[in-house]
Amino acid sequence: MQFSLYRKTRTGLALLCLTFALPCAAANVYKCRNAQGVLEYQGMPCTAQKQAVSAWNAAIDPDLPKAPPLIIKSRQGGHYFVAGAINGNPVKFLIDTGATTLSLPIAMKKTAQLTCQREVMMNTANGNIKSCITSISELRFGEFTLHNVVATLTPNLTQPLLGMNILSQFRIEQDNQEMRISKRP
Repeated sequence: MQFSLYRKTRTGLALLCLTFALPCAAANVYKCRNAQGVLEYQGMPCTAQKQAVSAWNAAIDPDLPKAPPLIIKSRQGGHYFVAGAINGNPVKFLIDTGATTLSLPIAMKKTAQLTCQREVMMNTANGNIKSCITSISELRFGEFTLHNVVATLTPNLTQPLLGMNILSQFRIEQDNQEMRISKRP
């Protein structure tokens, strides 16, 4: 009896090992994301409810290495500055996580080819001021380019402020007097 049980167990293990050693009947294995965003491997193409993650289209594969982040070292008083351009005109932005919007000195209106679309009252650290809403055709900073960006033209401002309407579109990390800005996944 013990010999028979041993033989059945051994035969079962051999069949189990052989099953996994043989190639699958399906010619392709598909890597998909389910509705919860979890990766799944399956023998049939991804369904419409799932996001295909395919090595054939590496540009959309979230598992590929990401572009390196923009790294900015802190400067004067722990502030972060980044070079950029507004409609092709070079500027140096102060990164300001306390600013709601991208804010520009009103003196930049002409050089950056901006127009006042409407006036607004803004509550700033220096009190309430009358500002102007404008739209920037092209905004660049680091390696990033954005189009049709809302900004304010503000009197008594000397430094362009890169505010949260821009920064919230990116992943931002700060550590050891260094800021890293990268695209969101």
